[in-house]
Amino acid sequence: MDLTEHLDRFTEKIEIRYVAAGLLIVIGLALISGTQLSQASADGDQIQVSLTVDYRDSIDSQIVSVNNSSSAFQALNQTYDVGYSESSYGYFITSINGVSGNESSYWIYDVNGETPEVGSGQYSLEEDDELRFSLMTQNESMEATG
Repeated sequence: MDLTEHLDRFTEKIEIRYVAAGLLIVIGLALISGTQLSQASADGDQIQVSLTVDYRDSIDSQIVSVNNSSSAFQALNQTYDVGYSESSYGYFITSINGVSGNESSYWIYDVNGETPEVGSGQYSLEEDDELRFSLMTQNESMEATG
């Protein structure tokens, strides 16, 4: 093999390495761009709501980020330790952070100061909603209804 053949093979090896390195760079940039685009769209699917839990003897409020399609129940359940049971009517909240309802008290919720006509698992939240879960006694419920 003469010097020209050696140089040709050497040049081919270098060209292949440059092509391979270029391809790896392009693939890497594409992956980074794709990750950034999917993160941007995921962030765009988030909304913020105000979530308040009234335990009767204390109140906890915070702003939480949830998926745009989240229900009131999902926002509560992702933020607090929630005990609940399920029925054909939906979720029945039995406790929030260990504070339980009993025979004379139970958890209710409202959104923007109004009680929705659907259960918390069926109510879809919107940006800046004010969600409140309160421990209500039967006496308070009777007084409110009249």
